[in-house]
Amino acid sequence: MLANPLGTGPLRCESWFEAQCATYLMSRRDVVDISCQRRVEFRKGEYHYFDFRVVYRSGLVRLVAARPASLLKYGELVGRLEQFTNYSLKYHADEWQIMTDEDVTQAVFSHSANILRARALKNEEDCMRMRRLLSGMSELIRITELLKEFGRLGAARTAMWNLIDEGMLKHVSSEPGRKTITDISYLRQCA
Repeated sequence: MLANPLGTGPLRCESWFEAQCATYLMSRRDVVDISCQRRVEFRKGEYHYFDFRVVYRSGLVRLVAARPASLLKYGELVGRLEQFTNYSLKYHADEWQIMTDEDVTQAVFSHSANILRARALKNEEDCMRMRRLLSGMSELIRITELLKEFGRLGAARTAMWNLIDEGMLKHVSSEPGRKTITDISYLRQCA
């Protein structure tokens, strides 16, 4: 069971992969509500359980089926979900999505967990101090140097992740969804 920082009750995930997907969804700034295990009828008397019902800031409602790619019987699941689209989607959501571990990689999960932790521990004074520090640094910054310059390691790391969450800093990588941010990684100032 995961605590839900969106305030809509705890999330009961049936697998570790579902918990990773939930962490990613909760870390997205455009998500305003998430709930688990949504039962929907896809053909008269036949049901499918979507892992998540996600409401976005735009008002879009999406049902999400989370499956590791290695376990995905894509054709079978897609066929069932297409029946659902034709039968009753309009009563439950605007659209559906299949989310795999190709979407929510270990790096994406790690970044999402760090963002949620940073939000929970956010100290606006530390974030302002980090912004001032960044204003005197080059556009491309090695994390080790940023943390060292800030001084207080824990506060610096939390402020850094809050600024990543706000979009002020971005991970510099040829494959950002596949590479975990570490102290030897580089960040780019975006704003």
